[in-house]
Order: sequence, then structure tokens, then C-alpha cells
Amino acid sequence: MTNQQHETPEERAARYERGDFEISPDALIQSRDEFREGDPDFELGPADLAELRRLRTPGRPTLSGPAGLGRSPKRQVRLSVELDAALTRRAAAEHRSASEVMRAALEKYLQAS
Repeated sequence: MTNQQHETPEERAARYERGDFEISPDALIQSRDEFREGDPDFELGPADLAELRRLRTPGRPTLSGPAGLGRSPKRQVRLSVELDAALTRRAAAEHRSASEVMRAALEKYLQAS
């Protein structure tokens, strides 16, 4: 048995907030409707569930406003094969995502206008 099997719901919540958890690739993720009262793998009460629903934001973190709040508009662009390859190389060289490189380039371009 691990220490995690003996932690209180409050300790578990604090660990999750810190990001101190791993999900096995073999994990079976269930929707909230599939959990049953008394399930030993799910010990949160109604108040805990209400707080999790309040804090939960679907999708990726927002790029606008405070963390977890606001909307981040999404744009799509078509690129030539050459431009896409250059973007991929630049992102890899900088250890950044292609989206981060594109956002930075667009911000720099718009600030220069």
C-alpha cells in the first residue's frame, strides 16, 4: 500500500492542485454518472463535487484573463509546405510549440505596425 491510499480527501485535493499525480495509460476514465455511492475509488462528497464543478474549466487553459477564466479565440491559417517546415524547425529549436512561435511572431508584427 502507498501513502496515497491512506490520504484524506483534503490531502488528495491539495496534491491534485499541485499537479502531483500521474494517470496511468491503462486507466479507465469514467464519467461522473458512472460513479456509485460507496465506490472506494471515489470518496468525494457532494460539497467536494460541487467545488470541483465550479473550478473545472473544459479544454485548454485560457490565454485571456485570469487563469481558468475567459475565452481564447481560435484562428486557423493555411501555410505553404515550406513555411510549415520552417515553423516546425524553429519551434523544435526553441523547445516551444508551433502555436507559441506563431503567437509571438504575430504579436511582434502587430506591435511594429
